[in-house]
Amino acid sequence: MNIVFNGHEHNYQRSLPLRALPNITSTPNPGAPQVEVDTVFDGVARTVPDGVLYFVEGAGGNRDFDDDFQNPRGNGSSIDQDDAATGTTTRTVTGVGTFDFLKGVRSFLDTSLTDDAMKAFTPNAGAGTKITARFKSKLFSFAHVVVDDNVLTLYQISEPLTDTSSATATTPLHSAETTIRQELGFPLGVGQASQFGA
Repeated sequence: MNIVFNGHEHNYQRSLPLRALPNITSTPNPGAPQVEVDTVFDGVARTVPDGVLYFVEGAGGNRDFDDDFQNPRGNGSSIDQDDAATGTTTRTVTGVGTFDFLKGVRSFLDTSLTDDAMKAFTPNAGAGTKITARFKSKLFSFAHVVVDDNVLTLYQISEPLTDTSSATATTPLHSAETTIRQELGFPLGVGQASQFGA
């Protein structure tokens, strides 16, 4: 198996190709890798991943918990995990204390399957190699997958997360088409495809 699609979370995520290691533990153990990543795969020149790609394709709704947006498009104060976010956010964990949590790429899960938000309970959480290639929480997106002759093609259609839709009767995809190239980057884009040999 080369690819797994998941939903539920209201964001878009794509992992690097992952291979589970035999030493997986039932509780987080920072510094002890649980998975290995293929850092060479790019979906363009190298199209056969050495591991499984995991996608979260759930950005069809709103009320994200990880975009730090207020209602109606967000769910209030949170850690902004969008891969364009930078810096830190200060949050209080009831009964534990106040912490400066990392935002953006530095907040992602690592090969120990821990992330920076776990540091309130697990020292050194999230300090390892990151396993996520893309994380977008400030957009609405939908995917169309085509499998033909052992080649999977993923078409991605998205638009930025704003108070109102950019679509109109005369230009239903204009803003989305412009923005997807900037926010998700190739090889995923409107009218563009990312192909993965099986």
